[in-house]
Amino acid sequence: MATFDAPHARPQPLTPAWLRAHFAPLPFPARRAALARYGRALAPDAYAALHAVLDAGDAEERHMALFLAVVRRDTDAVCTALGDPLLRRRALSACPCPNRPSRRSRCTAPVPCATRRSGY
Repeated sequence: MATFDAPHARPQPLTPAWLRAHFAPLPFPARRAALARYGRALAPDAYAALHAVLDAGDAEERHMALFLAVVRRDTDAVCTALGDPLLRRRALSACPCPNRPSRRSRCTAPVPCATRRSGY
């Protein structure tokens, strides 16, 4: 007799629970590297859906959303994180300095270089 896997028995892909189940057992450096590879491999619509879910979650999930945005070079998401007090310091380290604008950056939040340096 075959075993029956109920749909609620395993976390579904593209959910915080699925990410934790697959990446949490790894040591920190390996977890970050694996999560970065996974984030880069996601299709754009899958990344957008996952980022939205993570960004609406708890502190750990919001940090994971910022990490995925950084590895995918999603400057809009990184610059949006500048307004979040929890994520601001990490977002500052990933956001390009406005005194040296990048063509890829559409960051409209004013971030003086002195503020960036104070985050370190």
